[in-house]
Order: sequence, then C-alpha cells, then structure tokens
Amino acid sequence: MSEVTRSFFRLGEAHSVMALVGDDVTLSYDTKQLKNISEETVEWSRTDLKPDLVHLHDDRQTFYKLQNPAYRGRTVLSEEDLERGIISLRLSRVRLADEGNYTCLFPSVHNQYTVQLLVGEAHSVMALVGDDVTLLYDTKRLTDIREETVEWSRTDLNPDLVHLHEDRRTFYKLQNPAYRGRTVLSEEDLERGIISLRLSRVRLADEGNYTCLFSSVHNQYTVQLLVGEAHSVMALVGDDVTLSYDTKRLTDISEETVEWSRTDLNPDLVHLHEDRRTFYKEHNPAYRGRTVLSEEDLERGIISLRLSRVRLADEGNYTCLFSSVHNQYTVQLLVGEAHSVMALVGDDVTLSYDTKQLKNISEETVEWSRTDLKPDLVHLHDDRQTFYKLQNPAYRGRTVLSEEDLERGIISLRLSRVRLADEGNYTCLFPSVHNQYTVQLLVGEAHSVMALVGDDVTLSYDTKQLKDISEETVEWSRTDLKS
Repeated sequence: MSEVTRSFFRLGEAHSVMALVGDDVTLSYDTKQLKNISEETVEWSRTDLKPDLVHLHDDRQTFYKLQNPAYRGRTVLSEEDLERGIISLRLSRVRLADEGNYTCLFPSVHNQYTVQLLVGEAHSVMALVGDDVTLLYDTKRLTDIREETVEWSRTDLNPDLVHLHEDRRTFYKLQNPAYRGRTVLSEEDLERGIISLRLSRVRLADEGNYTCLFSSVHNQYTVQLLVGEAHSVMALVGDDVTLSYDTKRLTDISEETVEWSRTDLNPDLVHLHEDRRTFYKEHNPAYRGRTVLSEEDLERGIISLRLSRVRLADEGNYTCLFSSVHNQYTVQLLVGEAHSVMALVGDDVTLSYDTKQLKNISEETVEWSRTDLKPDLVHLHDDRQTFYKLQNPAYRGRTVLSEEDLERGIISLRLSRVRLADEGNYTCLFPSVHNQYTVQLLVGEAHSVMALVGDDVTLSYDTKQLKDISEETVEWSRTDLKS
C-alpha cells in the first residue's frame, strides 16, 4: 500500500477489549456500509511487531505469507459479519504477548480503526456452594480509595455488572439480579487501598471470571472463581476412611501431581503425591503417618486417599487438586463419636438423640441410616409423616419415631424385636441444623439358666482371659428394673 493512500486515512481513538490468557476474543469494527464487503481488502496489523501483519483478507481469501508467525493458525475473519459490513477478527488461545493496539485498515473507505487488546491472567479463588468468598485486589495505592469508582463485572453475563461502588455509595440499579443482596465491598479495606468484594451464599452459577475495574488508575484485575459441591463422607472417631475422586481419565495417573488440602488449616497440605512419590515436608503435622494414596486406584484414574485413625479434628472440607486437568474436587468429611446402646435378641431398644433445640421438631426432616447396608435407610420422617418406600426391608414394620419426644426436640427411634443382624452404627441426620449423631447398637444373645422357687442359682460368664480379674470392675444388671 502506498504512502499516498495511507495519507487519506483518518486516525481514530483506540477502543479497548479485554481477554484472559487462554480465552478466544473478537476484535470488531462496524464499517456502517450496510453491504457485503467480502470481496474487499481488509488488513489487521500491530505496528509494534515485525512483521506487523496480523491478518490479511482480500477477495474472499486469506493470505498467510506475510503474517506474523505468532498469529499463525489463530486468526479467523467472520464471513457472515463481512456480508453485513462488519469486520470481526477472531483471535483464539490468547497469550500475554497478544496485548497491544490492533489497527484495522479498510482501504475502500480510506479509513482505519484501532482496538486496544488488554490481556490479563486469571488469579483463582475456590469456594463451595453455600460458602461466603472474598474476591480481592490490592491496588498498592496505600491510600483511602473510598471515593473512587470501583466496578466488578462478569463479561459472560447480561447485564454484566456484579457490583458498582462510587463516592462511598453502592449503586444497585444496573446490577445483575443474580447478585442482588449478596455483594458487599469492605469499607475498611478501601481505606487501605484494597478492593475486597464479599460474595455470600455462593452458587454453582457464580463460577466464572470476575473483572475489577478501578477507574482512577485505568487498570483492571481478573479473579477466577471456582465453585464446587461438597460431597459428604462420614466416619467415626478411630475409624479409617477413604476420600475418593474419579477423574474419569481411565488411564494410569501414577506419575501425575495430586494434592489433597484443607484450606482452614495452616499449613493446609494434607497429602502431596508426584511422580509416584509422596512428599511429607510441607504436610500438616496432624496428618503425618495417617495418609496413603492408593497406587492401584491411581492406575485406573481414581484418586483415593486413605485417612487412618480418624479424629474429631479431622472433620472438614478436603480439596483434591489434580494439576494435569486443572480441576478440583471437594469432599466433606463428617466425624462423629459412637455412643453405645446394648440390647438382647428379641428385645425392643430405643436409639435417642437430644438436639438441644428445646422446641417442637415434628415437622422437620429426620433420617436414621446404616451406611454398611444397602439400601442404607432405616427410618425417614418428614413433616409428621414416615416414608417407607426407600426403607431397608429388614426394618419394615419395626421402627417408630416418638412424636412426644419430637415435640421436646428429642429424636427417639424405637426398634422392636431386635435381631443379631441389627448390630451396627446407626446415624441420625438432622438437616435443619446440618448435624449428625451416631449410635452404636450392640446386640447379644441371652443364654438361659433354669431354677425353682427357693433354689440357689449361679449365673456364669467365662471371659476367656485366663488370668486373675479380681481387681477388675464387674457389674450385673437387669434393664427392666429401675434402681
């Protein structure tokens, strides 16, 4: 193109487009011609590069010979838009080096148009459904910025506004309705030059890239929010438990990097595996010698962490980071103490849990289960009704929940005609307080001894200990008697 031709071009302002590393982005210019320009010459370039050509289109063809190699195979001009007089350049797999001013030359109207592409890296924050999370950007200003304009947005939403703050006030009119009543900007942090957006009651739909625009420094910052659902696993104190994640890879991942962590701990690392080895140096000391990753499962694409000798303090959310797929999975470990109740075959027994609520819970949902059975449901109560459809058949017609106790905040399950197979751990789930309680039922067989009125009789039990137990505590009782 000659210098004479270039002299007729009118220089415009640079319009900004933002993208994150790895995204695809479109640089678009509406020529206002309202006609098909597919056969015209269109050139996109960056004058700071050598060669400066990003994309050349002429007479429905693309010419790659003079294209800068950095853009080879990553640019496409939309034929559909050209037919409407719009020049849309699609740039795929954006890189940090792509940031700059892109000029569109359209010779037939002796015009040029410039777009500034801003490229950012997404910093990641993780949260579980129902959690509160903070998206944070330190402006490094070290001054009070409460009177500045701060905008948080998500470009994949319409409207894209998540939170708008200006001159110490929040403006809700243009806010996306999905965030109404769930966002707060910390005034205390703004006084220190830090922009902290608190998002409450996180939902799965909240996952995405959040961009913070801070007008006074013409800057932007992007945070990627990753949202997971916590899958629950239950264990009793002293048990061993497995936290498992199926990557669906169906390949051997023994040489991959796998990290299990708990973000509420410091240090947060529970187990680190890399290239068939475990690294203990940065482990939280509370887990030292209690975690093992199954090599056999890794060969099948499954990440199974065995945690032995479970403690009450082990309860919490465990996150598995699997770097090769940039993915995370969270398991909630619930830990309970087993309280014991004893019964004989043929007896009736009551498994009881005092919720300490001191109110009528008859309309609440209450579930008793045994995780070692299939189906595991022993008794389900909801809104004053019992639901039998999913109940384990072994308990059919033998369980009753005391309505009188429910009115006092106590969950009492009556199990009649006890059998040897009833022995096990019974878990009571009471969702309204996000709590669980476990009772261990021990079942024995009654051995019979006969005697006549007036006779002396001996009740005997061989402990099989083969040693002197004279100093031990021994208690004989009758559960049908009261003191």
